[in-house]
Amino acid sequence: MATTYYKRHMTEYLDTLPQEAPITTDMVTAYMTERTGEPEDKVRKTVNVNLARLEREGLVSRITRGVYCKRIKTPFGDYVPSKDMIYGRWLVLDGDRVIGYETGLSLMNQIGLVSQMPRKKWIATNNYTLPVPKDVDIEIQKPRTAVTNENYKYLQILDMIDSITEAPVDAAAPEEIIREKTESAGLLDRK
Repeated sequence: MATTYYKRHMTEYLDTLPQEAPITTDMVTAYMTERTGEPEDKVRKTVNVNLARLEREGLVSRITRGVYCKRIKTPFGDYVPSKDMIYGRWLVLDGDRVIGYETGLSLMNQIGLVSQMPRKKWIATNNYTLPVPKDVDIEIQKPRTAVTNENYKYLQILDMIDSITEAPVDAAAPEEIIREKTESAGLLDRK
């Protein structure tokens, strides 16, 4: 009875999450603790058992200890997002709140300032103390100030401007690329 109850409510909760969002044991435990009113330690054990069952049924995939993601159904079979994608999203978003942003050479390559393809993605995040597994190609940085929905675009541009002198910039007109990025982000109005 309890297992069916947990499984049903956990499945409903997982259905509300975005497809490529990380699913942590802590998130599901907090949800089920609130839903059942039972002690957290008891709920955590039952959540762990049910997450393992959901994994065996092919609804979720375990990324690493305590971190799962949904299996995404496609016409070509199931798709499981990469660890890099899951951890990147976890470091940048907390629900609807922005808590981080891409920065460094990976951002500069993405917008066309450098042609060099960096091996790692750089992310400045409020969760800069979060441990990242060794097999995830993400480098975490502490942001200049706490990242919010309102300031992350400004911080991203400031980081780019600050590091442009050390980066191997090979774009013909880097100032124009930065200006276009600033305008497209709605941070600068040309008059």
